[in-house]
Amino acid sequence: MDRLDRGEQDAILPAESLKAERVIIDDLEGRREAAKRGLPVIGTLGILAEAARRNLLDLPQALG
Repeated sequence: MDRLDRGEQDAILPAESLKAERVIIDDLEGRREAAKRGLPVIGTLGILAEAARRNLLDLPQALG
């Protein structure tokens, strides 16, 4: 955890203690640490893709 930025630490630690369904992290090292701790990870693009699948937004428009 020491090698991670404060933002990744602040995402992983509460997610771990709350047994979160998923933790949102884009940083590769943060994703690796979360996965190592057994936390399911999703990134910003994953959130957008999921929202598009649920017809909550138009993905090409959101990315454009």
